[in-house]
Amino acid sequence: MEEQVKLLNSKMMDQQNMLLSEKLNTVLQQLLDKIKENEEQSKAILEKQLEQHSREQAQGMEKQLKLNKSFIREQIEEQSKKMAEHSEQLAVEVAALREALEKVLVYKAKK
Repeated sequence: MEEQVKLLNSKMMDQQNMLLSEKLNTVLQQLLDKIKENEEQSKAILEKQLEQHSREQAQGMEKQLKLNKSFIREQIEEQSKKMAEHSEQLAVEVAALREALEKVLVYKAKK
């Protein structure tokens, strides 16, 4: 009877570990997808700003162009800072998830 209880507990732990592993993999994939999405959004923002810059330069508004260059630099810096902060946050989360997954895998390996 005691062996059956141990076996049942072991099976339950295996199931929980599999579910946790699947969830961790899903979360990791979601984080990677979010990073890619953020990179694409940043690229689109920079491309849009570059198009705006080019139009104004073509119109010959030198004074406006100088103001926009300054504004674009500030926007790029702000976006870069935000992306760096977000990337750092995601990196911490990914590291924590990897660590948890490693613990699960070590635990499964010990069984």
